[in-house]
Amino acid sequence: NYIRFPYWLMTVFKPEDDFNAIKQKCALLNKHKIKVQDRINFCSFICRKDYFDERIKIYNEISQVDRVDCDGVFMHNNDVLKTHFNDDKHEFLKTYKFNLCPENSDSKGYVTEKVFDAIQSGCIPIYWGSGNKPEPEVLNNDAILFFNYNSNNKFLIERIRELHVREKTYKEFAEQNRLKKDAPEIIYDYFLKLETKLRTLLKNT
Repeated sequence: NYIRFPYWLMTVFKPEDDFNAIKQKCALLNKHKIKVQDRINFCSFICRKDYFDERIKIYNEISQVDRVDCDGVFMHNNDVLKTHFNDDKHEFLKTYKFNLCPENSDSKGYVTEKVFDAIQSGCIPIYWGSGNKPEPEVLNNDAILFFNYNSNNKFLIERIRELHVREKTYKEFAEQNRLKKDAPEIIYDYFLKLETKLRTLLKNT
């Protein structure tokens, strides 16, 4: 009686999208041509709460590299999202190199829209959650930086610092394909399964 249909599907795609529409949107996600000169800010972090004191740890460690702008309620230190972008998160993120996008908790299969918001905006996601294997059939995890909550993040910090200061290295990393080759088929199958399930339920009512 259970099918998995993660929320991010509804933020990136529309219920009426057919396979060709999904394929085109996936292609756009994979075709980011990064203009590093437009990425004038280091890293953004937008969230409301820190439920289990995990996000403050991530914030503190990444802040070793440079200032992390927080336009949400949590650690609020910036108002640009509201004052200059009228709360348009995607346009706001286009001015950043990195986006911190940890989940509320680290649970297998629990993947929200956060990492996809970063990808849609061309940012490099710095992610924590879902066992650090978010949507492994859909996302190219080599194009994501992962925070390890229970271990040393020295290598991660050094990698972020390198990408931050070396324009060519950043561009090469950010322009990797964000989605795997079979992503359109897998995403379309999610919608087909949901439609089939709903039709069956309606038929039996």
